[in-house]
Amino acid sequence: MAIDPENVTNFHRTDAELQEFAIYSFCVAGKSSKVIAPRLEAFLQEGREAGYDAPFDWIRHHADDELHARLKAHGFGQYKRSIQCFRQLCSLEEQLPIHLWTLDDLEGIHGVGLKTARFFLLHSKPGQRYAALDTHILKFLRDLGHDVPTVTPYHAARYREIEALFIAEADKRKVAIETLDLEIWTKYSRKEAA
Repeated sequence: MAIDPENVTNFHRTDAELQEFAIYSFCVAGKSSKVIAPRLEAFLQEGREAGYDAPFDWIRHHADDELHARLKAHGFGQYKRSIQCFRQLCSLEEQLPIHLWTLDDLEGIHGVGLKTARFFLLHSKPGQRYAALDTHILKFLRDLGHDVPTVTPYHAARYREIEALFIAEADKRKVAIETLDLEIWTKYSRKEAA
């Protein structure tokens, strides 16, 4: 069930896999996917070994101080923020099946921003018309001559303007948005590593 950072698109995830991907989407924001993926897998493997196949059930099993200790043991960082987000994700799932979550539902969760919400939907539901504007996509757009910032904008109106540019580039190339997203991530992250 481990997340593969180089192949995150999957439109056939089970509810438990969607829960893992929701947690991953939050945890990876602003961090290295190659660092977060194995840490999350180790944390969730502890839960599976304890009999909790659903990640949210594993989270619900812990009081906040216990959850903090487990997250710290795996080096997640931002513990208070993470715990608050995880609790709200669990609560949302109790009210609405995870496969029905919308952008508005996700953006209502503490710590889930414009990019994170879109990343989750883009790579877990087919036909999404969103862009997860990370530094790689912004660099790609700048390389094409667009006037965009170097970091993800936090103002919704500006975000949507840049998102529309990226969607137009995907449409122009006749490629799915999630496919172009991963192609750019792969290309630009390899350049950074070189």
